[in-house]
Amino acid sequence: MSYPIEEKIRKENETNIGKHHKKVNRTNILSTLKDAWISIWLQKKYGQFLAEFDNIVFKTKEIIRPDRRVKRKKYRYPDRKPSPPYKNI
Repeated sequence: MSYPIEEKIRKENETNIGKHHKKVNRTNILSTLKDAWISIWLQKKYGQFLAEFDNIVFKTKEIIRPDRRVKRKKYRYPDRKPSPPYKNI
């Protein structure tokens, strides 16, 4: 769905030398589609929606930060064992 916009952003990334590259925020795309899905089908304004959707996707791009990795905690309390989901009665 966002492929043409991704191509525009890639071309923009090639011209911006020395700055961070950008990418499409897919979480925002999914939430926008989820919110507007029913109204698209009820109003039957597909072309108008796609034009507005492309504008929203192009405006909400994220910076790709190099070497940014956050280690996640696997378990909060390492001394305790996790409780079983079901207990034997």
